Amino acid sequence: MKTSLRAVSPALLAAVGLLSLCATPAAGRDAEIPAQPPPSPRFAFVANAQDQSVSTYIVEPDSGRLRWINRTGIALGVVGVDVHPSQTYLYTANGHSWIQAYAIGEDGSLTATGPLADSFASQSVSFHPSGRYAYATGGLIYQYTVGTDGALTKMTPERVNTRASRIAVDPIGRALYSVSFESGSCNCVRQHAIGADGALSAMSVPELPAETNPRAVAVHPSGRYAYVANYTSGTVSQYAIGAGGALAPLSTPSVGAQGGLIEIAIEPSGRYAYVLSQDFTGKVFQFTIGTDGALSPMVPPSAPTASNNPFTLTVDPLGQYVYVVNQNNDSISQYQIGSDGRLTALAPSQVATYSEPFSIAIARGPDRQCPAPLPLPWPDPR
Repeated sequence: MKTSLRAVSPALLAAVGLLSLCATPAAGRDAEIPAQPPPSPRFAFVANAQDQSVSTYIVEPDSGRLRWINRTGIALGVVGVDVHPSQTYLYTANGHSWIQAYAIGEDGSLTATGPLADSFASQSVSFHPSGRYAYATGGLIYQYTVGTDGALTKMTPERVNTRASRIAVDPIGRALYSVSFESGSCNCVRQHAIGADGALSAMSVPELPAETNPRAVAVHPSGRYAYVANYTSGTVSQYAIGAGGALAPLSTPSVGAQGGLIEIAIEPSGRYAYVLSQDFTGKVFQFTIGTDGALSPMVPPSAPTASNNPFTLTVDPLGQYVYVVNQNNDSISQYQIGSDGRLTALAPSQVATYSEPFSIAIARGPDRQCPAPLPLPWPDPR
């Protein structure tokens, strides 16, 4: 049974959540010891499609549990949330025609910045590691420059006329990889070179085979390997990345998991991979990553989710926790990553969201002073 967001006062949640990050020494001898600078808060942002809102949570530093603190209404709707590499901007995509940038406040609040960016059908935004370029997809790939205020400006040409449902950018900034699950799309991964000006161009070998119905793509933090989750075949295709960003299948081109694979995420150290399945019962498949980039199933091979329709997952930027968005019961499953990479459900194992959560993004936050609790006078709409 999930806990309703109405059960706790918004102001109390904000105060307790922020104060737990910003505790000061008690009076007495300990007070004479200069306090260490407080850790930078980490905030999780969840897109709630039916509620047309973004929920903000604090990631508790000692437990990894998500503590809800705020809700921002998005009048034109939202399905995707993504954080800029600077950790200071959040981008929302509504899946129809626009992307909006928001400045992330020290308390996790969101303030719209810059004009709406036109982007037909885009559901997510990915960034060049420099933070100067952005790429949005939901059908085609739109390409933008990113201003100092976070605003997006279309490049010329404004888009790459390649079907793309999901994309991933090489962390070294050489290439972008895309897959499409639209009807009539190839069972392949496409590869695009990124120019000095951020513009995309097809590589000499524009695509490589994947397996049946590829749904997601991810790149290893080292920039040496890439992985594609194949929905129907229930496999993960694995590739080496060459010096120019070109892909080549590993000697074992794929590993098996289970049908219904829809998302893949790599832990920041590059030692573990997590693949989400919504086939029959929701599961997170867990793999170790060898020095040659090959995936090996852990024991046990998977961890259960709280729903048979999990929709997406993300790994905490510090590599300590995994979070899964469960669309059909409006919740987020939360896990700790063990020293061997295996997932263990936190207590509680899930937290509530608003209606129809679609995606989640975490901002680790730049070093900054801890904020004072922010009063939140608006009513909980549920």
